[in-house]
Amino acid sequence: MLNSLGKLILLGAMLAPVSCTHQIREQDAFRGRKTIVLTEGIERHNVELRTPDGPILRGWYLTPKAPRRHLVYLYGSGGSVVQEYGKLHWLAQTYDMDILVVDYPGYGFSEGSPTVDGLARASLRIYDSMVARWPHSEDPIFVYGHSMGTAFALHVGVNRPGTPVILEAPLTSVQDLAAAIRQRVPWYARLFLTIKIDPELTRWRQPVDMIPQLDGPLLIIHGTDDRTIPFAQGKRLFEAATTKQKHFCALAGEGHSPVEPNRDPRTDLGCLAAFLDAYGGAVRPSVAAPAQAAFRLKLCTEAPIHLEGPPGAQQSRGCVVTFTQELSDPATIRWVGANRVERRYLVYAPANLAPSPASVVLVFPGSSASAESVALYTTHTRFETLADQEGFIVVYGNGLPNSPESGEKPTMPKGGFLQGCFLKHSGEGVDVAYVRRILDQLETELKIDRARIFATGLSAGGGMSFQLALEAPDLVAAIAPVAGLPFQPSGEWLGHCHPKPGYDHISIAMLAATHDPSISYAPGSSRQYPNARYPGMEKTRDAWLAAMKIHGPPTIDRFPDLVQGDSYEPDTHLKSSTVERQRYPLGPDGQEFWYYKADGMGHWWPNPTQMWAGLWQKFGKTNQDIDFADHAWEFFKRHAKR
Repeated sequence: MLNSLGKLILLGAMLAPVSCTHQIREQDAFRGRKTIVLTEGIERHNVELRTPDGPILRGWYLTPKAPRRHLVYLYGSGGSVVQEYGKLHWLAQTYDMDILVVDYPGYGFSEGSPTVDGLARASLRIYDSMVARWPHSEDPIFVYGHSMGTAFALHVGVNRPGTPVILEAPLTSVQDLAAAIRQRVPWYARLFLTIKIDPELTRWRQPVDMIPQLDGPLLIIHGTDDRTIPFAQGKRLFEAATTKQKHFCALAGEGHSPVEPNRDPRTDLGCLAAFLDAYGGAVRPSVAAPAQAAFRLKLCTEAPIHLEGPPGAQQSRGCVVTFTQELSDPATIRWVGANRVERRYLVYAPANLAPSPASVVLVFPGSSASAESVALYTTHTRFETLADQEGFIVVYGNGLPNSPESGEKPTMPKGGFLQGCFLKHSGEGVDVAYVRRILDQLETELKIDRARIFATGLSAGGGMSFQLALEAPDLVAAIAPVAGLPFQPSGEWLGHCHPKPGYDHISIAMLAATHDPSISYAPGSSRQYPNARYPGMEKTRDAWLAAMKIHGPPTIDRFPDLVQGDSYEPDTHLKSSTVERQRYPLGPDGQEFWYYKADGMGHWWPNPTQMWAGLWQKFGKTNQDIDFADHAWEFFKRHAKR
């Protein structure tokens, strides 16, 4: 339903010179495709069915010599039996099953015209004809839907109780689909675009409304990089399902058609093999439901806390590790009030990590925030998407609940405070020791590249990144603090940190905001902290450049001002924020220093999604021209410890 429909909407929006309305008609949603017959394949029989509303439906019945499973396949909007043949041939051969695939009314070989009601009736007729082929079989007949076909596969599952249902890249509703399409339209074109959906498309029960009535086994497969039907829709559909036999399979880095013949059926698509084995009685009659580990890593003990977010917001796909940290530093013990504390962190390790050691990116939250909040609200889980693509591990840190100020409480569930160089201590800080424990634990299950450990974070999390550079230069190769507490190698803003040899070899990409109401860009106090004495971000930059023995003028990169209105005008008197990058010459040991100056931006992380309007008065607006997660990772990739 999406490929042709989405292209139509996008094209219309980009060409619109004035305000326009786009009508989504029922006939636009289903676009049949006539194709040429392929002769290659396993044993294939022509099929002809007549539906109650008249048109003759034609398709193919594919079968190996000794099928052990039975499946009905319902393809997506742009498909046909011929177009899907390669995939279906592979499925039939790989999983020893016969497959019935029939063109919908108005598609491929079939007669008639596509309508919602017509396709729904045709789907049941196709399924029932497969049942009639095996009248004495006790084995279930699977129904498999892809894209638009998932809606009709659900229709079959609800109307034929007990049917095992497989949904690949499913949608929640036509309305959600239209919203997703709109988000892909350039921002300037959205101003001129109105999407109207044919009532026939919304009159029919939507998948998210049907799925609670499904009582049979369910498997949802969705690619995390699906640009047609967002991954979040598959997750939402799974959460709405009430059947106890439900399973979700996220295929990292895959798009809208993640089940393809080039995938390994027992590793890449192990979830599909397990589902077929478990519920396809002819293969293994006594097998229980697919065995699923509670979490990706044995270290994990908890699922991430679910936070409220805007529609389509992607919660972290990682899992939470908890452990007890023993304390020995007297000053830290006095501050904490105990000699041991409970610590937690959130880790995301892609399932497709290469056998070689992987980089680790540590992401730290701001003051009073949590691992889950820096994943969802701050970085919008962009690092997890990058991890899927680039093969690294993401760790979201979490501070202790002990407040630096009497009576201050975490603002997020399980939130905490990272003290950085503020807390008096000997040796290295309590949170530096915490990071060392994290890496030691990860190494018990994963191969990590100790030469490629990186740190980033917002506000106090940025300060934590500076502290790791100062007190653990043996640990990190590069850092990327954003609007961070400006800890420096010397002077008042060294605080209680104890720099170790090698701190001046750590590469740094720091971002500072000119209209930050929390951590002042200029020397002095800030609006939120009138008693503070900040050193100024440019002086912090210069202090690090001097310590790193980097000299000479920078190369200036000015990024395009892509989004207008991303500056909080009541404070900044600017309509838009912009970002420039200053890339300084290499240091004597090859270390780099990049300085991002976000003019007109407030106290937040630059990314294409603007923060909630209720926070603008307190924090200002964020810059939407860049996603700093992308920039941080590109910087990190340049560096490894020597």
